Amino acid sequence: MADGYEKFDKAVHERTGFHLAEQSPLEHVEAVTVPTLVAQVHDDVMTRPEDVQSIYDRLPVEDKELYWIEGTDRRFDGYNFFGVHPELPINWFDKYIA
Repeated sequence: MADGYEKFDKAVHERTGFHLAEQSPLEHVEAVTVPTLVAQVHDDVMTRPEDVQSIYDRLPVEDKELYWIEGTDRRFDGYNFFGVHPELPINWFDKYIA
């Protein structure tokens, strides 16, 4: 979808009175103190990769991983990804849960 992020931002603003940038977790991400796995559909039309990368980069923990889900632009495929590929979160949690 051309200009998908901008269109989504406009729709969210019309419905909630807030732009997407005003709902960013960036101001809160520095409070994270646990190992963190971030997974995101890279080509999701409603999320800019640079925003996800910024969130990941600002995580103040050493144990972190960013996993890009490739081959789709559908956000819903991200919601189902771990159900189809459970090895990724299982391996992640195995490193931290004894």
